[in-house]
Amino acid sequence: MDTLLVLLLVVALIVFAVSRSRRRELGRQREALAAVRGAAEEDVTRLGEDLALLGDDTSGRDLDEATRQDYRRALDAYDSAKTALERIQVPEDVRAITGILEDARYAMACVQARLAGQALPARRPPCFFNPQHGPSAEDVEWAPAGGMPRPVPACPADAERVRAGAEPDVRQVMVGAGRRPYWQAGPAYRPWAQGYFSPYAASG
Repeated sequence: MDTLLVLLLVVALIVFAVSRSRRRELGRQREALAAVRGAAEEDVTRLGEDLALLGDDTSGRDLDEATRQDYRRALDAYDSAKTALERIQVPEDVRAITGILEDARYAMACVQARLAGQALPARRPPCFFNPQHGPSAEDVEWAPAGGMPRPVPACPADAERVRAGAEPDVRQVMVGAGRRPYWQAGPAYRPWAQGYFSPYAASG
């Protein structure tokens, strides 16, 4: 009888430990999802704000068909990203959203180029330092703290900052109670970054 009680106690302890471990893991997963979802929401909001500014630039102007199509493409992408936000279940879902945002940013860059009478920008990766800056214009040599220099795609403003020895405008995301550069934010943010940069990985 004593042996049976001991076995039952051992089993109960094992079940309790496993259950607590699962609860902790679920808690970590929920925190990771909330953080990466928040980053995606910030990006969608920023896109909406920038589209509003672009709308001011186009207001009252007689746009040609190509410009109208690019502008509509950016607006449709914004709507699609907002809809996709409502369906996020796991961090991997964010990859589709940032892929949509990357395309929207390029469409916006095309509108801006057409309005300025300039050549259309090359289809390049987003600015490495902050994908909210839109397509990069060139690669610059840059080294993270304690790291080796390497070429990274940069928008014109960040490329100029790096060449001047200043800090680029880095995209900070939530990790725990604070913010840090997205490339230091851990695996939960990998899908977020992949949506922006994976289409260009083969050519990088």
